[in-house]
Amino acid sequence: MSKVLAIVLAVCLGLMSLTGQAAPPLQVAVDTDNPPFMYGRQGHAKGLYPDIVQNIFARTGTKVLIVPLPWPRALASVNAGKMGIAGIYKTSSRMKVMDFSDPLFVERIWVYSLSKSPHRFRNMSDLSGLRVGVIRGWSYGDEFDAARKQKAFTISEIDSDELGMSMLRASRIDVMLSIQQSAQLVLGGSQDIIASSKPLAEFPTYVAFPKSLKMTYLLARFNKALADAKQDGSYSAIAAHAMAEAR
Repeated sequence: MSKVLAIVLAVCLGLMSLTGQAAPPLQVAVDTDNPPFMYGRQGHAKGLYPDIVQNIFARTGTKVLIVPLPWPRALASVNAGKMGIAGIYKTSSRMKVMDFSDPLFVERIWVYSLSKSPHRFRNMSDLSGLRVGVIRGWSYGDEFDAARKQKAFTISEIDSDELGMSMLRASRIDVMLSIQQSAQLVLGGSQDIIASSKPLAEFPTYVAFPKSLKMTYLLARFNKALADAKQDGSYSAIAAHAMAEAR
């Protein structure tokens, strides 16, 4: 009887081992075209947010697959309850359906215009009547989204900052909204396009999961590991490497 029991236990342990190996990694989507923060290269996710998310989840012992997708598809996948997302802004509507981590980074959105005909930006009303370039699928905060809904300005949805700056140079739009670091990569040392003296807004970015996946416990562990990484200096090293690699 003891021999039979030993065989049964061995089989059960083997099945448990196989089940553990077959467990799929946690999937987190990122944008394919937002360097230096997140972008795709030969099918792999690169940039600040993929590097931070991969490293911080590794500290918690969680296997993660970072999935580069066009931003509208990334949002659709999260809204469908299929995966998490990184580099997302927090809005009132998203808070109803998603659980958020602590902030990964703070992005500053600036208003870019041609230096020969600059548009001064002080508040949202300064965009009234303008043709405004935005990245397709992005939210720029509740105030901007409300003005957009009221059609205070004309929106051109664009797939990348590079294309947006080209449209600005061709006078197909009046201003382009862009994160400072992303714009700098595109413009280099060019002086024909300039940023507003005041940012449109400052947005912390997050990792978020649909509430249906019930990830609050995992996010709490992520937050603790993120705080530790910022404290011990490894966060700064990850950020410096990611920014340098995108250049």
